[in-house]
Amino acid sequence: MVLGVVVALAGLVGILDTLEHTVCVHQDLLASETNRWLASVFVNSPYWGKAAGFGSLAYFLGQRYFFGAGTSAQNGTVGTILFQGVDADLYSVHNSTRPGPGTNQICNSPYAMEFSSAHYYGVGSDSVPIASNLTDSRESQNISIFHLPTDLSSVVYFNNSFTSSNRAEISTCGGGTQAIRVRANHLTLGIPFSVENRMVTITYTFPVSENCTYRFPADFGAWAVDNLSRPGGPGGGWAFDFLGSCAG
Repeated sequence: MVLGVVVALAGLVGILDTLEHTVCVHQDLLASETNRWLASVFVNSPYWGKAAGFGSLAYFLGQRYFFGAGTSAQNGTVGTILFQGVDADLYSVHNSTRPGPGTNQICNSPYAMEFSSAHYYGVGSDSVPIASNLTDSRESQNISIFHLPTDLSSVVYFNNSFTSSNRAEISTCGGGTQAIRVRANHLTLGIPFSVENRMVTITYTFPVSENCTYRFPADFGAWAVDNLSRPGGPGGGWAFDFLGSCAG
């Protein structure tokens, strides 16, 4: 049985110490993933509506690394663009005490991930499995490009689901078609590694630029909206929950 561990990479808390300080250092290389796939855009379409999105990663690892592609979806389905990729290494880490003044950099997990290189080898589009086209709740949280789940480099974890409404609902009752454009500047993805028969997933927030357009049919109904790019959100565009038709 494969057990899963999810670790988020976050900033370490710095506390100045004048006598000694603690630093987080790499220990052993546990796993490597080469040519791994990433996502650049997820597009949730509203029930009975349409959506299109374009995602790009312009800079990565301090260098110009432009990749951009778009996709579309309709009637509650979800589309994504995935591209290859980066090389990633997973290390075990531990706290080490150093003499003298310095800022404490405490390990906040037993693991650390590093990207060793970035390159572009290919691109693919796919649809994300959903439980119902009426809502984006319970949307699948992982996808495998070309449906190769045994190859971890092809698997991407994410959160693109509707959780709760955090902005005004969209209603077209008594009105015409609405088209709304949304921009986002980050996307949090989970990168899985196999470590001693366990799957360790490291989440990392990529500086992905996304532009999405959502179209809602005239005089049809109302939709609750979850803005995924709100502060603290997983990034991306919007997710929807259909509230009901105008006639209802």
